[in-house]
This record gives sequence, structure tokens and C-alpha cells, in this order.
Amino acid sequence: MGDFNEERVSNNYFAEQIEDKWIVAAEKLEIFKDPIELVREDLVGKQFLTFEDAEFFIHQYSNMIGFSLRKGKVKRQFGGAIKYRQWVCSKEGHRELKWIKNLNRKRELRAITRVGCKFLFRVSLNKQDGKWYCKEFRSTHSHPLVIVGHQKFIRSNRIIPDGMLMDATYMKSAEIKTCQIYSYMAELVGVYGKLSFPPKDLYNRVAKNESAHLKNADAARAIGYFQHKADHDVDLAMMAITAY
Repeated sequence: MGDFNEERVSNNYFAEQIEDKWIVAAEKLEIFKDPIELVREDLVGKQFLTFEDAEFFIHQYSNMIGFSLRKGKVKRQFGGAIKYRQWVCSKEGHRELKWIKNLNRKRELRAITRVGCKFLFRVSLNKQDGKWYCKEFRSTHSHPLVIVGHQKFIRSNRIIPDGMLMDATYMKSAEIKTCQIYSYMAELVGVYGKLSFPPKDLYNRVAKNESAHLKNADAARAIGYFQHKADHDVDLAMMAITAY
């Protein structure tokens, strides 16, 4: 009974957070329609003051509708600044047939997740006023959407905040178990459901950081060893020259 109540509280909490952020993003564009009712004419031509505003808007839209977002094509100016960006649904496109028909595989074929979804949101920079404008919007999906309250399981929402990841790295270096670190983080926010990532994501990120740390440590030891050996060889050579 307690687990059920905790899940219900966490789902309500996450849904309220999503709705609050959507209201902020929509009001900036003077949009007062239900997000599921938005069509091309509602967004094309809308102005964003910054690229971050456009990115924030489309992320909140995807959360409200219930699908995972993925970055699409991008064009950059000389120097690397973005001048064109599009976002698509994570189920956009299809897996190439050569990977499906490959019989000489060492691992099992992964589940097919891309089903040719047509959703698209594209913005571009206007050099004259330095603002961003929506140039294309397609709201069509070819797959079921996530139900309300389950948006926290969407892949693009499973983000470990930098602060929590840094704390986890320090705690892991003190030989605290990852499961205990996750429990500690859940206590900080109130319940497990309020965390924006599952335990598996924390395990993967901590393991990745540990691997990078060990790799750097091994490289540093190898460099130190060869540097010491080089210095020792120089000393031997100088002693030989002096003796000669």
C-alpha cells in the first residue's frame, strides 16, 4: 500500500512539474491551446528571443504530449555557432536493412524502436534581428504516446543533474555502494519517484566515470615510469662520460 501511494505521489509531482513548465513556455509565445491541439499554423513564424528558449519550448511540448525528443539536422555558422536546428521524435526514421539482415552477428538484434514517425520541429536564426523563428512544425506521430504520469520514463527526461553526479562520484571514491548513493539521493528529494533517472542510469554513469579515472591513472603511472627510466638512463650516460 505504501509503495502504491509513493508512486501516485511521485507521478502527480512529476506531472505538475511538467505542466508548470509548459505554461511558462507557452505563455512566452502567447499560446493558450491544449498542446495536443497545436497544428502547423499555430507555431510556424513564432519568435524566440534565444536558441535556449526554442529548445526549452520543444522539450516542454514533448513532455506534455508524451514522446521522447531527439536532435535532428543542424547547420552551423563559421566558428561553430548554430544557425539552424531541427528536433525529431526518437522513433523517426527506420533502421537500415543491412543491420537487420546481417546474419554474422555476435549479439542479438536489438528491438526495433524507430517506426518512421513524422514529427518535426525546426528553428533558424534571423541574422537581421538575431532572433530565432519556427520554420517548420509537424505534429503527426505514427505510434502510441506515453500516458500522463509516465513522462518521467521517457528517455530524454532521464537526466542526472551535474550536482548529483558530482556527489555520486565523490561518494563512490569513498567506497560507498551505488545503491546506497541512490537511496541517499531519494531521501534528499523526498521519494524515489521524484528522481528524474532510474538506478540503472546512475550505475552506468558512475561506472563510466570510474573507467575514465582508472584509464587516466594508468596512463599517468606509465608516463611517470618512463620519465623516471629516461632520467635514470641520462644519469648513467653522464656517469659513463665522466668516468671516460
